[in-house]
Amino acid sequence: MAFHIAASLFEIIWYHTAALSSVPVAHGIPTVVSIVTSVSGLILVRNLDGGRAQLTRPVYQVGGLGRLMTMPLAYVTGSSDIYRMSIVPAHAFIYARLLVPLVEPVLKSAADAYAFCMVVVAVLGLIDAGQGTFPAKAFVVVIVLVAYLNAWASRRIDSGKANGLGMSLLFFLGLTEVETVKSHRIEWKTWTLERLLPKAATPAF
Repeated sequence: MAFHIAASLFEIIWYHTAALSSVPVAHGIPTVVSIVTSVSGLILVRNLDGGRAQLTRPVYQVGGLGRLMTMPLAYVTGSSDIYRMSIVPAHAFIYARLLVPLVEPVLKSAADAYAFCMVVVAVLGLIDAGQGTFPAKAFVVVIVLVAYLNAWASRRIDSGKANGLGMSLLFFLGLTEVETVKSHRIEWKTWTLERLLPKAATPAF
């Protein structure tokens, strides 16, 4: 967690420091840090049960997966707009630290305050990117779709109907409900290997 926080702050500081003298474009170091931050965030959120997990986890998942796609694209194309779209939404990281303590006394629930603020600060971060309202609207829609995906994948896995590498990938990325991740944590490696290895390669005992 400490590493993830430090990397997120580094991204924000690097971008705004570069913006003082020129229009920032993605370079090697911030691109690598962004990828590491996104991956570490997805790893952390696999077991996140704070707030209302059915809502807060999709927010983090959409943000992490989205930045994994946009940041390398910003590096390859040299687009300052895509770079801004990748980095500036990380302002949500700061907004959350400011907003949660203010909202919690009003809602009288730490879990409700956290869930409410995660959605609000994510939208505010996208608005900061200055690409109009479409990204924020699309983000909300994708959050709902990922929440449905998490629930669907959990039902498949928990019922024993899951099969194929696609489902294994969803489980590995934590794109299921957190209870499913925790209850199948020990067996996921075997579960995945059984689908990677052909039947003939499985030793008989």
